[in-house]
Amino acid sequence: MKKAYHIIRGWVCTACLCLLAAACSQMDGGWPDDASCDGDGHGGSPAGTMFLSVRFSVGGSGPEKRANPGEDGDGREPGDDNENAVTGVTVFLFDESADWNTTDGCNASILAAYYFKTGDDLYQEGTFYVTEAVSVEDLGVDCCKALAVVNVDWTGNVSNRTWTVLGHLRDVPVEDDWLWQGTDPENIRKTNFLMSSTELVSVTGINGSTKENPATVRLDVERLAARVDYRTRTVNGVFDVTDAGGQTVGQVTVEGAIVVNRLTGKENLFKHVAKTYPSTLAEAEIGRETVDGSGQAANWVVDAFPGGRKEFDLFLPTLSSHLGWADEFSTGFPMTDVGGTEWHCLGYVRENTNEISQAAELRQKATGVVFKARYDVTGFTSGHDLYRYGGKLYPDLSSVAQVAGIPEDGLTNENCAGYGITYYPGGICYYTYWIKHAEDGDNDHFGTMEYAIVRNNLYQLTVTSVSGIGDPQPGDSELAIEVAVRNWQAMDEENVDLQ
Repeated sequence: MKKAYHIIRGWVCTACLCLLAAACSQMDGGWPDDASCDGDGHGGSPAGTMFLSVRFSVGGSGPEKRANPGEDGDGREPGDDNENAVTGVTVFLFDESADWNTTDGCNASILAAYYFKTGDDLYQEGTFYVTEAVSVEDLGVDCCKALAVVNVDWTGNVSNRTWTVLGHLRDVPVEDDWLWQGTDPENIRKTNFLMSSTELVSVTGINGSTKENPATVRLDVERLAARVDYRTRTVNGVFDVTDAGGQTVGQVTVEGAIVVNRLTGKENLFKHVAKTYPSTLAEAEIGRETVDGSGQAANWVVDAFPGGRKEFDLFLPTLSSHLGWADEFSTGFPMTDVGGTEWHCLGYVRENTNEISQAAELRQKATGVVFKARYDVTGFTSGHDLYRYGGKLYPDLSSVAQVAGIPEDGLTNENCAGYGITYYPGGICYYTYWIKHAEDGDNDHFGTMEYAIVRNNLYQLTVTSVSGIGDPQPGDSELAIEVAVRNWQAMDEENVDLQ
């Protein structure tokens, strides 16, 4: 029976992979006396046959409150069937000398790569996937190191000698975080997510193992992609707007949202981190997020473009100049979390981290969400045009022209801006929220990893209140938002206030 297993936890979830290397069917004479590892991870050739098997689960645990920032975020959220789908797994084995954070260690040889395909030599047992055992007798080792990549077959890079050492795999850029798209009309759903190991793990104790009692090793994997959801705290997304005296002066209805500044292009296969923001990827290590003594972020997660120029789709500074931008807004794909809360999934995003020192840089570098809303003033006809002048709202051109001292016949919707009047067609306005990964508790400075997207995280945004009308086109007006970053893994739920 195979005893290696791997567990993938849902959005923002950490997946765990357990693989088993087993020696069985020993030949007469058993293992040779010199079969222990030498300094290069090689031992004498075993006199029997060695098998390797992999078992892993795509099931997730329920949410559990955790600290923010850091690797664990604010809790766990299981992925759905699309997010947990597994078509295959590639397992790489290396010399015991392998270390992806040293020059010598990156020169460790790739001993073998094995691909297990679902429905072929990878099959499902309940919530687990189990591989058929594969013979690795020809490796002639008693110990080695292993990592795994889920949902891609890269064995050809080894057999064709494109990759021969760990360093060839360490900094591989990929452009497909997910390889298949879903069938929903808005093309939000994705599946077959690419997942990779979080660390190199030693496989030991092969000498003397049997098919019934194999050597085992556990590998943790995580998705390269992250996910963004939103919801409103009120029913139907309707919020009362009150004045300083607590009197209701209007209502705002959130009608949809889009993700802006979604990074395109490459992504690192493995998570890179650094103590300071590097100018090159070579300055980063493969590692995990850490915190300092006060619980604040202590290192950077380094994306594929450290210090370099990035390309974004739906780039906020130029969004309103693109034809059809207003049609991009969506209520998202309905999702329900493990606690029964309903969310609107806006889609999946790539890792995006930046060194940000001032607010003006957010619209140039950070990933965010623009909310579309309708503002209705108490006493005005709902859904009609609005005009803002001198901090007040007016229902028509004649009213605002009179207050502004402009001849009514000289004021049009097209020339309002020239008179300092803001025009809202149909009362529609927009609010922007820049996604936070790690709140640092300092309102005067931008902290390390404060505004960022990190792989395998679920960013859940809850609109909590609206205090005023937004921008007539996507701009810098903000909402009051609660944010949770969960480990699919997600972060703490973040409250958003539209201001």
